[in-house]
Amino acid sequence: MNKVGVFNSISLLTAQSHPATELRIVLIGGRYNNLRSGKSLAGNFILGQNVFNTSRRTAQSEAKQQEVFGRRVTVVDTPGCEMDKLEIENSVNLCPPGPHAVLLVVPVMINTDESYLRSVQEHMSLFREEIWKHTLVLFTFGDWLGVKTVEEQIESDEGLQWIVNKCENRYHVLNNKDHSDKTQVKELLEKIEEMWAGNEDPYYEVELDRAAEHKITDIRIVLVGQKCSGKSTTGNMILFNDLLSLTPDRAWLKKVKIYPTPPDWIKDEVLHSVSMCSPGPHVFLLLVPILRSFTEKDLKALLEIMKPLTERVWRHCMVLFTRGHWINDVPVENYIVREGKELQELLEKCGNRYHVLKNFNSDYSVHVKELFQKMINMIKQNKECFSVEELRIVLIGGRSDAIPSGKSSAGNFILGQNVFNTSRRTAQSEARQQEVFSRRVTVVDTPGWWWNWPKEETPKLDQIEIQNSVHLCPPGPHVFLLVIPVSLYFSQRAKASLKQHLEFLNADVFSHTIVLFTSVDPCSDEIVESKIRRNPVLQWILQQCGNRKHFLNISNREDRDQVKKLLEKIETLITNNGFRHCSKINERKSRVLKELIGGK
Repeated sequence: MNKVGVFNSISLLTAQSHPATELRIVLIGGRYNNLRSGKSLAGNFILGQNVFNTSRRTAQSEAKQQEVFGRRVTVVDTPGCEMDKLEIENSVNLCPPGPHAVLLVVPVMINTDESYLRSVQEHMSLFREEIWKHTLVLFTFGDWLGVKTVEEQIESDEGLQWIVNKCENRYHVLNNKDHSDKTQVKELLEKIEEMWAGNEDPYYEVELDRAAEHKITDIRIVLVGQKCSGKSTTGNMILFNDLLSLTPDRAWLKKVKIYPTPPDWIKDEVLHSVSMCSPGPHVFLLLVPILRSFTEKDLKALLEIMKPLTERVWRHCMVLFTRGHWINDVPVENYIVREGKELQELLEKCGNRYHVLKNFNSDYSVHVKELFQKMINMIKQNKECFSVEELRIVLIGGRSDAIPSGKSSAGNFILGQNVFNTSRRTAQSEARQQEVFSRRVTVVDTPGWWWNWPKEETPKLDQIEIQNSVHLCPPGPHVFLLVIPVSLYFSQRAKASLKQHLEFLNADVFSHTIVLFTSVDPCSDEIVESKIRRNPVLQWILQQCGNRKHFLNISNREDRDQVKKLLEKIETLITNNGFRHCSKINERKSRVLKELIGGK
């Protein structure tokens, strides 16, 4: 056996002996002569769920994640090669620190020509040359082959031979029509593992500097200012000018979104404006009109409304002086010195970043262009947008005579403090908040229902409290943790009770739910998995929740790593849900609530 053969045998043995716990995959390919590549279909097939929209063309790169054959698999779908090259280039940044595999998706029935091969080469050249070491050809629509083998198809097409050779003879065929044949996916994952086991670098590493630059595909701006500070005028000046089409090097600045805050210093509304521009604003423009003095009262009010966003927010802030025509040609620095310590303190908080807009100047587009350059420099320096880093959690679950639900104990464990009373049953929903691993975490504890009781037998006050829980963490919870003690036997009656009690919440509750198994006695993941395998009701619940689960051993309060991993799972869920929180109760449920409390 030659050295290459020995190396491949060792690689295969390594991959099979030590299968990856995580795989990051990027799909690349495009429509050619109206022939679809099948990227999104392939992504859904690999993940085992319809997470990518196949009814339209993919316009932006997007990442989805699922557990597949015991591995945490992230798949990034990208626009077709005929679409936005920057989005394709940016795709590898969506699965940091980089993809283990790039699947070059090719419909097996294609007849390649010079134009197609040029397109493939051009788009693969968006990445460094070593991308080919991490690339595998994925032939889609394998059912088209019939009795013909894929090797015969490759042999008949010189273009396919060139592509396969570039990928060092790595390829796989997916029969898109036969979704029941999961062995296709299992074999694909094994081939990917064999590939990364044979590579010196197991994944294609993202260049952080380039990643930071390429993330600026849109700019999200929050305007903060008092009444008559010029927010609306400023927003119009930024949005309605031809700045973005002036030069080719600015062509990537396609989307500029403005989120003005209300006319007065309203803390909650400023927070709301941040949540409107998920995953977070790049820039906060703090508007200071030059025609009036900036007082100590103004400074205190501004600091107060920015306080909930934590000190990190100031790295994303810039002072924007409006009504700049008021000082004519006098340097703004003279105005800053004259205004005194309050304004100077604000500028120091913002890293001395400021700009002047002369609203009534005929050449205002020049001022806007300069503002954009300053914002771009700040965004590149920060390398990320601002995120509130807030997690809102609602604990739900039932109870039995012998086994407490463990909701309150779980809440205390998550927050790291005994803030919920565990010596008595929870009669009212209550919210508590702490900073946990640099995140602001809100946990809402709720009354438990009897696991084997129908909802009609649950006291009306408990029903109201369960329903009201979502209002205690506005604008709504990111996740529901369905708390189930490991020692509880889950019966069909408990399943029926669960379904009925979840009707008090919104219809999409399961898409925001993680099952949290708890134990007050020493326990292991293996025991939990064994319990699930033996209980079809638990399997049904997990299926409804997208197989999202976590085990919390409450007996080991010192092990904070359990909480850290739980918060990471919650963040993954939030990302997969498009950063949407669970909305509050709908109108029908609101009527139910009124009936419960005797309203009209």
